[in-house]
Amino acid sequence: MGVIMRRRAVLFPWNADLSIGALPVAKTILPRKTTSVPGPGAGGAIVISPACSEAECRETVSRNAQSAGRLRPQSSVAPTIVSVLFSFAVRICAVLACVLMLSLGARAQEAVANLDPATTQVTFTLAATLHTVHGVFKLKSGQIHFDPATGKAGGAIILDATSANTDNDSRDKKMHAEILESAKFPEITFTPTQVTGPLADLLAGKGIAQFQVAGVFRLHGQDHPMTISVSVAPVAGAAPSSQGGQFQASTQFDIPYEKWGLKNPSTFVLHVSDTVNLEMHSTVQLSRTNATR
Repeated sequence: MGVIMRRRAVLFPWNADLSIGALPVAKTILPRKTTSVPGPGAGGAIVISPACSEAECRETVSRNAQSAGRLRPQSSVAPTIVSVLFSFAVRICAVLACVLMLSLGARAQEAVANLDPATTQVTFTLAATLHTVHGVFKLKSGQIHFDPATGKAGGAIILDATSANTDNDSRDKKMHAEILESAKFPEITFTPTQVTGPLADLLAGKGIAQFQVAGVFRLHGQDHPMTISVSVAPVAGAAPSSQGGQFQASTQFDIPYEKWGLKNPSTFVLHVSDTVNLEMHSTVQLSRTNATR
């Protein structure tokens, strides 16, 4: 019995778009050959097959693809380098995030000083030729908050201008109507913008501390820059802590009211100074808290 042996063809077409892995390769034309194989019948068989083995054909396709720039040889070094760089970048980002959070937390903490209107005394004195005029104001409200690191401050101390009293009805009536014009300008305010001083020493209980408070003093509808010195000491029997405590704050300063546009009440007989001295003593609750602004 005769046996016809046929050569098995390689399992991909001769003129086709090939791909290796996931990368497409340009159309590759492989060399072909035609072989006549004897078989039963008159014509036998004609087999068209590549002129290379399957392994050789695949090597040809790979070589052509690399030369065309469509396929890059794989390297075990590149993934390792990429992995190391990615891991390093992740760690750097984590460190930077922690530093940023700590920095924001530090900037967010501020000191807040609340003045108690019930225990606050605000007095003023005005020198005159025959005697010195003494008067009082009432504190409406008072709060100063500031960043201990930068000194940047905010808040306001508000005096009730309508409460001014010198214990002389006729003089007070003239003061409110002609000098303070308190019906038109009912408040006297001081708005702090900067605070400097040894806050840490004060909270550590090291005795009296001197603070410089810069801000804007508003009187009679006009703003005037001013820096005042404030003496702060712990209240007797109330030991402070690193987070705050109760303190006694005192300050006094001159106000050049005539220079600031207010009327001088001097007469032909009675001459008064063009500057009034303001003095303030207040119980202050000082605390450290996270800023909300």
